Amino acid sequence: MRKYGNNVVMLIAVIALTVACLQVTVPSAVASQSKSDQNSVEIPVCSKSFGTLAVVDHREGGQWWLELNLSPPSVLITDYVRISGCFNLVDRSTAFNFSEEERQLFASGMLRPDSNVGLGQIIAADYFMVAALVGQNKDEHGIGVQPVRDLLCDIIPSNKVCNNPLSRLPGSIDTNKKTADVVLQIVDARSSAIVATMQGHGTKRDVGFRILGNGDSGGIGIYSKTDMGKVIAKAYLDAYINISEQFRSLPKSARESNPVQAMEVIRPARLLANPRDTNQAVRSLDVGMLLYPTGNRHILKNRHG
Repeated sequence: MRKYGNNVVMLIAVIALTVACLQVTVPSAVASQSKSDQNSVEIPVCSKSFGTLAVVDHREGGQWWLELNLSPPSVLITDYVRISGCFNLVDRSTAFNFSEEERQLFASGMLRPDSNVGLGQIIAADYFMVAALVGQNKDEHGIGVQPVRDLLCDIIPSNKVCNNPLSRLPGSIDTNKKTADVVLQIVDARSSAIVATMQGHGTKRDVGFRILGNGDSGGIGIYSKTDMGKVIAKAYLDAYINISEQFRSLPKSARESNPVQAMEVIRPARLLANPRDTNQAVRSLDVGMLLYPTGNRHILKNRHG
């Protein structure tokens, strides 16, 4: 026994040292996992859809995302909306343009007669979600954001949008300091009314953030490849999380909450005093005149029936 005494003592010392190392490294791994959880952000999920939404980009002006090797913000925000399930999505960008070209081919007679491509098939958007336009600023240290008012005026030119003080919120991206301030707005597609506005902020501290339950595909994957992309993605996600709290205030049906569409007279007619009176005419109606229904909806028909 004496012959192996030193070896036994050494073996016991090695085991004790190994256990001590495990006791030190395990809390470190737990702390690292806890820190990772703190950097995780979960996109809010809705139990129902609040309508049909089109996420749009500014159609003119500087495309700031090209300078940063990123995709348009609409691609990123579309991912957020898709994951949240708060809206049914329709496309109003590149894919929509291809769809229009397909309809033009059908109208020209180049497609097969049984192609079932034509009028009355496109789903109407109830709302637009608009990301603040980011364009080059005179300050060489950063990128400035065009006021959202100018952006919306390009998409929906109306006094309600162009003169709305809420649409003058600015935004900015500073590539040196790695900060981003963005704006998201929801606009009623029929009335052009701005129904929700929210700002979002991202900093270099958000470089390590990740989105729970999402892979590296789509716009999120593109923005997660660079530090500046992560900062911008966090800013837009911050705005989306904030604006999602206002979804519940949206009407149950955007279509029914808006006035009935105006209708154009397509052949000479008369405006009657009431639906049942076939003799008493208030006035004649000329081709091209617009009628704005204010009473019973069944007394007028639009050009499609």
